[in-house]
Amino acid sequence: MQRCISCCFCQSEASNAVHKADCSEAEDMSVFQRAAICLERKEGAVMSRIRHIAIIVPDAEEAAKFYEKALGLKRAGTARRGIYMSDGVINIALLNKEHENEKLGLYHFGVWVDDLDASEKQVIEAGGSYLAGRPTSPNSFYEAKYQDPNGVVFDLTHSGWAGAAKDVVAKA
Repeated sequence: MQRCISCCFCQSEASNAVHKADCSEAEDMSVFQRAAICLERKEGAVMSRIRHIAIIVPDAEEAAKFYEKALGLKRAGTARRGIYMSDGVINIALLNKEHENEKLGLYHFGVWVDDLDASEKQVIEAGGSYLAGRPTSPNSFYEAKYQDPNGVVFDLTHSGWAGAAKDVVAKA
């Protein structure tokens, strides 16, 4: 059996094509970065990345102007009820308050996963519950909503959000 060409942590051939591609393209990474990729991609591992935050605001346009000026965020698109902003890695949805009973502030966060079905199973097994929705097409920025045992709402998606980057590798 051949080890991954980029590191010594793979004891057999790469467990899947995604892993092999990640490792073979990692020539400019340190051994620690390559090891992290290999360990993350082991069979059975469900990869997840926080890549979305939704915030309820009184006026999405005014909030967008603030975040552009204050933090240098860029507009990444429009949402049904607001504006998508990004720092190049994370999508921040500034959502207009629609109902009197909606509180201003953090609404939910979202996680980009490799396998939506496996991730859902893991959430349910850990005590979370499914609330609503599923991505409707490969190009959709829609997500499935879940709730943790404490009532915190979060999204899972396999297709990401406008302005978000799925994989980010820290530079040494």
